[in-house]
Amino acid sequence: MSKLPRSSHALVTGGGRGIGREIAATLARAGATVTVLGRHRATLDDAIAAGAAHFAAVADVADQAAVRAVIAEAAGRQPIDILIANAGIAETAPFGKSDAALFKRMLDVNLVAPFVLSQQVVVQAPAELCEVSIINVASILGLVGVGKIGNAAYGASKGGLVNLTRELAAQWARRGVRVAGR
Repeated sequence: MSKLPRSSHALVTGGGRGIGREIAATLARAGATVTVLGRHRATLDDAIAAGAAHFAAVADVADQAAVRAVIAEAAGRQPIDILIANAGIAETAPFGKSDAALFKRMLDVNLVAPFVLSQQVVVQAPAELCEVSIINVASILGLVGVGKIGNAAYGASKGGLVNLTRELAAQWARRGVRVAGR
């Protein structure tokens, strides 16, 4: 990644490990101020110590009040102009043995959280900024069914995320907000 054109503030969910940490590190190397959001303080602190992030926020993305507080605190340091909605859960269970509680938890983390995060980031962005980039990390299972994995809840949540991404891109394009999925 080349250098960012201006001082950017990125919020990366699930940024303490795995794909999220690598995304955070890449953004930091490109010159962004990076806040990582996750559930485990130790992994977030490790990301900061490794230079992958500048700030950490401990919260469960399914907790909407906590997400709003994290956005407000992070934006208070510097407006957030990059959101990487990477946090997600995937638990496999044959459809007949899955329950509604697991299905709802999967939707809350994989679909509702990116909606709330996106909304809050766009709301906090100054009108003159007009340049916010949101990337929702989806999955091929949001586009196709596999059948052998036993993960209908995951596929439904990621399919919803794919279409949420399309709709937000269409709604917010005139404001200068870029929304994409990977």
